[in-house]
Amino acid sequence: SDSQTGYIAPNQDEIIDWNIQYDFTYHLVLGNLDTIRAYVYQNPPSAPCLLYDFEMNRQHFTFNNAADSGVPNGYWHVVMEQNDPQLVGPVCLWDAGKYPVLHINASYSSTQLSTTAQIFWSSTAMPGPQFSETQSIRFTIIPDGQFHLYEVDLSTNPTYTGPLYCLRFDPVDTGTTGAYVNVASILLNEN
Repeated sequence: SDSQTGYIAPNQDEIIDWNIQYDFTYHLVLGNLDTIRAYVYQNPPSAPCLLYDFEMNRQHFTFNNAADSGVPNGYWHVVMEQNDPQLVGPVCLWDAGKYPVLHINASYSSTQLSTTAQIFWSSTAMPGPQFSETQSIRFTIIPDGQFHLYEVDLSTNPTYTGPLYCLRFDPVDTGTTGAYVNVASILLNEN
């Protein structure tokens, strides 16, 4: 009799361009709780949400205090002219102990004055990811217009533990006129 048992709705923010094809998949499992659990355990979600390849789309990422040039073409071109630009990933469940290292393949414009980026993670999924300085790590970037593979060991922060639900990538602390980042991929590596 609980109203929540019959509620189905999208729960993910998306950037929908006028010229894209948007596909999604969902599974509706009918039955009692044992049947539903058996289905989930027999068909566990794989970890594709831990590999974000921005060659042809945004991989369900959204942005705050930033802009982009539309649908990615080989990489995601993000303009960072505002303070605190953020790229927020989709909600995804992973075990921090199993995925300690993050790789980001990105190039930064040489006009970028800041040389520090930051990764956040959230240990909550509902009502939405919550990000804090304590659940983050900073790393140095190279603003030379060339692609670099940045390896960030998230496990060096003691709060990177247990089940986690969302990543946020702040490419720089402060944007500046003409600054941009091109993001080719973000990958959490399995231990």
